[in-house]
Amino acid sequence: MASADFITFETRPNGTTPLDDEIISLGTGYTTNDGVTVTFGFDTNSDGVADLAAAYEDTLDENAAVEPEFGYCSSNYGSFPCTSDQAATGYEEQLGDFFIRASGAQTDWDSFIIQYDAPAAVTAASGEIWDIDRGNLGWEKFYVSAYDDLGNVLATQVSPQGMYEHNPATLDAKPWAWTFSGLSDIDKIVFTRSTEPGAKDYFPLGFNNFNPTSAAVVPEPSTALLVGLGLAGIAARKRTLG
Repeated sequence: MASADFITFETRPNGTTPLDDEIISLGTGYTTNDGVTVTFGFDTNSDGVADLAAAYEDTLDENAAVEPEFGYCSSNYGSFPCTSDQAATGYEEQLGDFFIRASGAQTDWDSFIIQYDAPAAVTAASGEIWDIDRGNLGWEKFYVSAYDDLGNVLATQVSPQGMYEHNPATLDAKPWAWTFSGLSDIDKIVFTRSTEPGAKDYFPLGFNNFNPTSAAVVPEPSTALLVGLGLAGIAARKRTLG
């Protein structure tokens, strides 16, 4: 297994480049430089154990009409064809060439589980869910919960409710970054979908840019731009004052 503190899924655990739709066998893990191993899988019968493998999804083919398996479908308003597995403008590098999703041409699962095997306490983690949006069939929303080895919930984060693509605050083809810090000892992280009235019956999870042991996340392009503009403004003000 390759050492990786920040997992972008651009490579397999052994460092080689994956294939589109390639299954990540249950129990196959990525290992950090600190010896923390994480595995990924989906639970389809609500017993808290992963029984459906994750799969790599590439971002090369944009046509969902000719691609039987894809991670998410963007800006279709509940009808096909749509654009699959693409990032919104400015987010292309952040999405990269690969992310992971449930294996097979389905979205029918109960939870997504990241399981830890760690030699010492893990107190933080962060990652991204992509394309939390809305269509004619309803909206999407996720709950992300960290558990200890006794099954106690350490913390939960709730994603924004999905919006139509024309809403300025939409996450259509964009990432939502979740993060935990200051916890006692993370044994697993579980992702579930909202079942509130108005939510879609089933919707996919596109998962990317995971840091198993740190709360640091990749800043969104808009954030990076604001930081850059702020620094430029400070520099300009110093030159004026000088």
